[in-house]
Amino acid sequence: MDFKNQSYQDKKFQNINSLNKNLSSKEFTDCQFVKCIFTETNFNNAKFSDCKFLDCQFEKCKIENTYPFLLILSFKKCLLNKCNFSDLELPNTLFTECTIRDTFFINTDLTSSDFSESDLNRSIFQNSNLTKTNFTKAINYSINPATNKIKKAKFSQPEVLSLLKDFDIKIE
Repeated sequence: MDFKNQSYQDKKFQNINSLNKNLSSKEFTDCQFVKCIFTETNFNNAKFSDCKFLDCQFEKCKIENTYPFLLILSFKKCLLNKCNFSDLELPNTLFTECTIRDTFFINTDLTSSDFSESDLNRSIFQNSNLTKTNFTKAINYSINPATNKIKKAKFSQPEVLSLLKDFDIKIE
């Protein structure tokens, strides 16, 4: 698919393979993406409103300078590898049952978002707002409570102990 239109509404995209596509400044409203693959896709300045991604893969995608009030996303059972969500407003975003590797969340507002049952291996959270964010049954996250806001965030045992690794203490 070439995504020639500037905007899409109530559209279902299935089995799309997007390699080095430029989707910058495109508008997607109430769209659903199922089993799509996005590799080195440029989403800069794209507008997403109530869009859902199910069983999709993202590899080295750029998501910058988007419109915060039009960035309403949901990811379920997706692979997000080497993506950058830094400096974005993503409150209430779902990242459920996802594999999120080597991905950046720096200066990101993730208030009341949901990472439940996700694997966050080598992903970085720094200076992010994780207030009321759900990390239950999530694994491999690396979150420093001194550099992120985690008030009323939810975690599961034993993984919650990883919050202490930056404090250079011994747990027996």
